[in-house]
Amino acid sequence: MWIEAIVSQEDFAALATELFPLSIHLGESDSDHYLLLSAATAVTLVEGRGLRFTCNAQIRWPVLGMDLPINVEALTVLVEPSVPDGSQSLLLGVQLEHANVSWLPALLDAKIVQAVNDSLQEKRHALSWNFAQALSHEFPLPELLQPLRALDLNVGWGKVRITAKAMVLVVSFSALALRTKQQADLPAAAEPLHPILHQAGRVPAPPAVIERASPKTVVIASALVLSAGYLALLGALRIFGRKPHRLSRRAW
Repeated sequence: MWIEAIVSQEDFAALATELFPLSIHLGESDSDHYLLLSAATAVTLVEGRGLRFTCNAQIRWPVLGMDLPINVEALTVLVEPSVPDGSQSLLLGVQLEHANVSWLPALLDAKIVQAVNDSLQEKRHALSWNFAQALSHEFPLPELLQPLRALDLNVGWGKVRITAKAMVLVVSFSALALRTKQQADLPAAAEPLHPILHQAGRVPAPPAVIERASPKTVVIASALVLSAGYLALLGALRIFGRKPHRLSRRAW
């Protein structure tokens, strides 16, 4: 199973009013270098790349022999979300595209942009969201569904796509229905725990043991907790906007 979340350009524009002013620390942890972004304007989506916006800014970064705050009248920033192959995290790459400092020639503007981008590149892994950790969850089931105990939803993979109108995030889930049986009902040589549970470190207390339910049981249990998984995804996606524009199950 999978869930597709669509965050529209309007959602991003609304979020921009809440995010700024925003300061990004540059350099070493004990330095006082920073990039301060003011209220964003001209928020647009660039197909195949990411979110572009323009804002006023202040930069403090040792460049051209100066280590003083520099006011930038118009700074163009591009935020590029990506899910690297084999990763279960959404990375947010940030880079400056253009800086306009009125008292500096364009050549020096470009040097400032390059110097700040080099610093941002070193910190690229700090701006990430582990969606597998955030969205994987074990949902307890009510006692009336005996012998079911819980439904375990685990994130398998994710993909992100950027169009001119929206950012599309697809997250794949696998569902494992967990049920309880008394130890006395099992053969003496039976393996008490499913290997997946060994890997995940979720070992129930004795005397109950966990085994995989039938596919039919998985479908029934999934229907009971699908809404809970939906709400969990909405909460996690608040880093992109106050709410997703819509959810759908169209083919990727």
